[in-house]
Amino acid sequence: NECMWDIADDICTESCLRLNTTEACEANQMCIVDTKKPRDCDIKCQYRHESRNSCESDEQCTWNPYKGVCQRVCNLLFSEGDCMNEPMCEWRGGKCIRQCRYRYKTSVSCDSPAGRLDFCRWDRYRGQCRNTCDGYLYFND
Repeated sequence: NECMWDIADDICTESCLRLNTTEACEANQMCIVDTKKPRDCDIKCQYRHESRNSCESDEQCTWNPYKGVCQRVCNLLFSEGDCMNEPMCEWRGGKCIRQCRYRYKTSVSCDSPAGRLDFCRWDRYRGQCRNTCDGYLYFND
């Protein structure tokens, strides 16, 4: 892969896979530093996959059902900034995790002991699992 189409600038540009410095990788909005091989640069999930099936078959990516886009798996993001840039993720206790509404899909699982330990509660008005205020207070002290 010598080049790729940059959708923001509407031009053909050097592929992320060919960028050989962390700085060059981070400077390209379509690229992300590979957390498994820190000196490698890869194409961000949302540009790598357009369908749910291809996204879910990539161990580094997950499908966001609310936005209909592919994104990086939260536990592969090791900085607060990278974590907070992914819509399904949140930074808690020094690590990146999925937000409650993406971890627990039903009221039973959300209100289970595991859900409560994660500071999650079912919001019957929105029909989804949500973070509790206690969780924000506990992890932001």
